[in-house]
Amino acid sequence: MKIKTPYLCSSVVTPAAVMLMAAVYAANGLRLSAPIVDGQLTETFFPTIVALLCIIACIALLIKAVREIKAKAGEAEVREIKVPVKAFLTMALMAVFVLLFETLGFVVLAPFFVFGFMMIYDDKPQQIGRKIIYSIIISALVFVLYEVCFDIRFPELWG
Repeated sequence: MKIKTPYLCSSVVTPAAVMLMAAVYAANGLRLSAPIVDGQLTETFFPTIVALLCIIACIALLIKAVREIKAKAGEAEVREIKVPVKAFLTMALMAVFVLLFETLGFVVLAPFFVFGFMMIYDDKPQQIGRKIIYSIIISALVFVLYEVCFDIRFPELWG
C-alpha cells in the first residue's frame, strides 16, 4: 500500500511509543505506593523519576521531529508502509507477562517469556528443544541472580 505519510516515520513513532510505555510504567509504579512516605524515599521513587525524565525526553524528541517534518512539508515521499510485526509481538508478549506476573509468578512465566522472545526473533524456529532448554537455563540464572544477589523475592504460584 503506497501512501504519503510524513509523520509515520521512526523519528515520530519511536518516541511516541516509548513515551506511552514510560507513562504506563510510571502510573503502575505510583499505583503501588507513593514515591515519598514520611519524608523517606520508597522503592517506587527512582523508577518514577526515570519514567518522568523519559517522558520529558520523548516530548522533546517529538517536538524536534515534527518541526523537521513541517520544514520539509511538500517533500514527503510516497512509500510503502511496512507493519513491524516483531515489535507488536514483543509488546504483546510483554503485556501478557506483566498482566500474569503477580498471578503466576516468575518461576512459571519466565521460561515462557524467554522462549517467546526466542521464537519471535529467531530466523530458524526448527530447534524448539534447544530453545526450551535455553529458556529454562536463562530463567534459572535470572532467578538466582535476583533471589541471591539482589535479595528480591518474586511472587510465587503457590504463595
